[in-house]
Amino acid sequence: MELWIRESDSTAPETSQLTIRCTAFLTKPYADGSTPGPIWPPSKLFPVVDLADSLDLQIAIHAIGDAAVDNALDAFEHAIEANGPKPDRRNRIEHLEMVTTASIKRLTKLGVIASLQPTHADPAGLDNYREMLGDDERVERLWPTTEYIDEGSHVAFGSDPPSAPYPALPNIYSATTRKSLTKPHHCTRHDARVLALEKYKIPLETSIRFYSLGTAYSTRDESEYGSLEPGKQADFCILNTDPFGDGVMGLREAQDTVRETWMAGDRVWVREESAA
Repeated sequence: MELWIRESDSTAPETSQLTIRCTAFLTKPYADGSTPGPIWPPSKLFPVVDLADSLDLQIAIHAIGDAAVDNALDAFEHAIEANGPKPDRRNRIEHLEMVTTASIKRLTKLGVIASLQPTHADPAGLDNYREMLGDDERVERLWPTTEYIDEGSHVAFGSDPPSAPYPALPNIYSATTRKSLTKPHHCTRHDARVLALEKYKIPLETSIRFYSLGTAYSTRDESEYGSLEPGKQADFCILNTDPFGDGVMGLREAQDTVRETWMAGDRVWVREESAA
C-alpha cells in the first residue's frame, strides 16, 4: 500500500528510519492537504488475495496508514467469503503504523496477525510525523501495541532490516520502554506527545513472547520452535545480563552482552572471550 519510501539521508544505515513523504494511504489528508491513494485498490488487490488464499498460501500485506489497513482487512474478508472457512489461514499485515481501535478489533476477529517492528516506534521520528500529518490526534496513536494485547490479537515482532537495525534485543528495548533507541537524549520529558506514546509500552515477557512464539505462530511453526518445551527445537541465546533483574533500560546495549547462540540444540556461535 506504500507509494514510495525514502530513507533519511541524515541517518546512518545501522540506525536508519523510514521518512514518510506521502507513503501511506490515509483516511484523513496529510498536513499539506494531499490524499494519495493506494497502489493496490480493491479492484486489483482482491483477485490476487483471493487466488493466493485459494492456494492455501499465507498472505502478508504491507500497510502503513489507517486506510491501507482497512483495505487489507477488506481483502482478507473478501477472500474468506470467496473461498469459505479454512482452519489455518494466518495471514498478516506488516507495520500498522497508524491503525484505528475499530480496525484492531476487526483484525482480531478475522484472525489476521499483526506483524510489528518495535524499532519503527522510536520517538526520535516524531517530528517527521508531525510535519507530515499535522500535530493532531493521529500523532498520539502511533504503534498502539497495548491495544492488540487488550483485544487478544495474534502479534509477531520483527526487526525489518535493512531499513532498520536487525538485532532483536534493541527492538525489545523499544517495545518495553517506547524511548528512543537511536537518539536517547533527543526526546525530553517535557514533550507531551512523546510522553503520551509511552502508554503503549508493553511488559518484557510479552515482548519476548511476541518475538519468539508470536513469530513461530505467524509461520505455522509454533509446534516446532518459539518456546523451550520438550519436543521443540532448543533455540536460545545466553546473555551476560539479566533484563528481568537489572531492568529493561539495559536492553539498549544488551546485544553486546550475548555470549552464546544455540539453534536446534546446537551451539552455533560463541563470543570469542567466552570460548575458553
